[in-house]
Amino acid sequence: MTTQPQTKPEILRDMGDGIIIRRLTENDRVGMSDLQLAVFGTRADADVRAVLDGTWTIGQRDHFLVAEDTATGQLVSSLGLLQKTFTYGAAITYGVGVPEWVLTRPEYRRKGLIRAMMEIVHGWSATRGDLLQVIGGIPHYYRQFGYDMALEMGPLRVGFKSYIPELKEGETEPYRVRAATAADVPFIVEVAAYARQRYLIANLSDATYWDGLIRRAASDDPFRHIVAIVETPAGEPVGYLVHGSWTHVHQIVVSHFELKPGVSWLPVALPVVRYLCATGAAYAAGANKEFGTFGFLLGNNHPLYEVLDDKLPRSVGDYAWYVRIPDLPAFIRHIAPVLEDRLAHSVLPNHTGDLKLSFYHSGLRLAFDHGKLAAVEPWQPTTGTGENPAEPTDAAFPDLTFYQLVLGYRTLEQLEATRPDCWHEGDGPRALLHALFPRQTSHVWL
Repeated sequence: MTTQPQTKPEILRDMGDGIIIRRLTENDRVGMSDLQLAVFGTRADADVRAVLDGTWTIGQRDHFLVAEDTATGQLVSSLGLLQKTFTYGAAITYGVGVPEWVLTRPEYRRKGLIRAMMEIVHGWSATRGDLLQVIGGIPHYYRQFGYDMALEMGPLRVGFKSYIPELKEGETEPYRVRAATAADVPFIVEVAAYARQRYLIANLSDATYWDGLIRRAASDDPFRHIVAIVETPAGEPVGYLVHGSWTHVHQIVVSHFELKPGVSWLPVALPVVRYLCATGAAYAAGANKEFGTFGFLLGNNHPLYEVLDDKLPRSVGDYAWYVRIPDLPAFIRHIAPVLEDRLAHSVLPNHTGDLKLSFYHSGLRLAFDHGKLAAVEPWQPTTGTGENPAEPTDAAFPDLTFYQLVLGYRTLEQLEATRPDCWHEGDGPRALLHALFPRQTSHVWL
């Protein structure tokens, strides 16, 4: 009996000094685990394994890159490209590439490994038609790869167990919380669709995603996320939430919490928080810790914050997602229905005319015809400032700051207040930019 020789992995980049970049293979599981544990720790290792095992349906093995030192066979760097679908204005969908688990062993840093892998995954993302790439990460780092911090992340709103009133003797909860099952997936998908209407940009997660998250929640993975259903004592589901299965610095964190239409947040909020306190205390006791706080990572604007404002006195770590828009004209064309609807309901209905935007080294021309976006095309300012009497600039946005306006993260005035080289020329461009790109809250998770 003969053994078939193993096919050598395709080398995507030879970085010199015996270091190659290639796709992750099935034989790399141990090496990948060692790499994640050495640089990021146990949670990253658990998350990668959940993706590779097919439980966490946000990526696949052949979209993971590794750098290998061929002299030792050791994996020294990694980068995975995950896949998400976002919405813009609740209705318009588009693919999003998410670089994740971006890491290098300390002794192999500053060799261009991450830059090379970023170039490869950006190509993969373009091939499958993604209009954006999004990543959360350390300050400033991802700007060197064409990203800007341009999408709202929001702070963690923190509450204290001691602030939450306990039930009085003989009193029962008007709502209870239980673990979700596969049978709850259609309900979760429906409620999530209703919640998306609140945001400019949000995730579109299908039944397969939620089913995988629930299956992972039922496993023994120490870093699984718990999907739970909020229901009446009679068993009628009214909402869902997702929280960690562990306590981080004595705290349990909720990443999703939504209710179906027609249900008041006021009577639901405290029963859910009491559930979190009891669950967090049990987690902490299992780790010989003391439980004291709970947190909600639900963006800047969420209904829960209105009904529990005085119970959530701390806001920690307001931050932003990095965004890369590789083809800005294509993205603007894709969201044109939202822009046209905004214009129709603004002070400039049926507007006709051009809007010339300078990015100093490049530019963009938006042409409107009776309220319709007739053309979106690159436009080249003729001078460094874009000031040309024959073809005047209507507004200027340095670097990638225009992303922040398009994604609702900052208003025109906020950008101009922080960047003196961001400006507009006259009332017409100002009114048009206000109509097209208002500040609007978003909530995405990766």
